[in-house]
Amino acid sequence: MSPDTVLRAGEHKPAPREIVTFLPFLLVGLVPPFSPFFVAALEAYAIHLVHLTPNAILTLAIFAHACEMFFRVAPSVEIFCHFFSLCQLSVVVLGVGAAAQPKIVGGCYFRIQQGRQDEFIPIQMMGKWEEWEKQWLYTEVGHDSPFLRLSDVAPQKHSGWGEHPGLGAG
Repeated sequence: MSPDTVLRAGEHKPAPREIVTFLPFLLVGLVPPFSPFFVAALEAYAIHLVHLTPNAILTLAIFAHACEMFFRVAPSVEIFCHFFSLCQLSVVVLGVGAAAQPKIVGGCYFRIQQGRQDEFIPIQMMGKWEEWEKQWLYTEVGHDSPFLRLSDVAPQKHSGWGEHPGLGAG
């Protein structure tokens, strides 16, 4: 983390250049300044930082590390999509006409693509992060992507979330 990074908790609104993040995100390695790959992944999937779970953040971090350290290539969204799909979580809203609604905070995670389990290193994830959404804080960032900003709407699923053909396929 940059020495001039400021972390503040308990305030009602982020200051300019600050975003909402979560302590578990920091614990799995997501610290400013964020990598171009991380921001590109948010933009490609059209999701906000708060839409991801701690395990989704960890998946992105492991993928980036594997690309850089083992394969000696820069991580890219195209390569990531070859191995992983984005999935959406729902919550049941109680009351009259109760129905499952897309979850806003922590509503998205990544899953290895069907049939590609043997093509990427096995990843062991923590089963469930209890009440991680309550461990929020503000952190200052230099990059001002709108996808780093807090969102009050659920992510909108689109075709880019699903299965992808192999790399180089037509």
